[in-house]
Amino acid sequence: MPAKTGIMKLKELLALVLLSICFHVNAQKGNYFLFHYTPSDERIDYLTFGMVQDDKGVIYFANKSGILEFDGRNWSLVPTSGPIYTVTTRGQDVFVGGFNGYGKLTWSQENVHSYQSLSQDQPQATQILSSLIINDDVYFLNAQTLYIFSIASGKTETVIKAEPLQGVFTGLFEIAGSVYVGTEAKGLFKIDKGVLVTANLGLPDHLQLQFCSPLKGTDKVLLGGTNNELFSFDPKSGLKQIHVVDTTSLKNNALAGGT
Repeated sequence: MPAKTGIMKLKELLALVLLSICFHVNAQKGNYFLFHYTPSDERIDYLTFGMVQDDKGVIYFANKSGILEFDGRNWSLVPTSGPIYTVTTRGQDVFVGGFNGYGKLTWSQENVHSYQSLSQDQPQATQILSSLIINDDVYFLNAQTLYIFSIASGKTETVIKAEPLQGVFTGLFEIAGSVYVGTEAKGLFKIDKGVLVTANLGLPDHLQLQFCSPLKGTDKVLLGGTNNELFSFDPKSGLKQIHVVDTTSLKNNALAGGT
């Protein structure tokens, strides 16, 4: 009997020790390793319009003071002749557009980025609001004109003006490998061989596209309109409207983007 009692006490002791260990583990406290990267350059403006990342992981911000560059530790500012509203990359090539036209980032002799204008021969190319790279072409857009810059030739090869019935241009979108232009009055148009043609995606005529978010590795995209309508598009199965359960939230807010 005493031996049995001793075994029971030993089991109770082990159970108490294990329980204490569990409580100790659950009660452990700690902090995440957080880093706050604040630019120290007083020239950098607080207002930023967009950002992209190149294939080396460097992040570029379209900033009111120019192009803000962040490599994960250090900030640097590439001065430009005016505010930058849009930035796009291909590999390590960085193209930007803004208040005084469009251009690209080049490396100086000091191994730092500098801004080079690409719109010297386009005096009307101001207030560039959107940009996009497809293959060897860079598309720059303002409210009145679309400029298509060829990387191969180093020239602006095509200039497309908005027609009065279309209204002003509102944005550039990539859908299934093709480039589309949004218009204020006539919806979406596709760029085909340097001209605008009607987009046959099945979108409502009244819809003004707000954003287009591609699903990487596929041709599928998420589309959002200014009237808070959501769609998914697949070149194989076509267009499908996404019905959101919480419609109250959409009515009280405005769609700005998706991922």
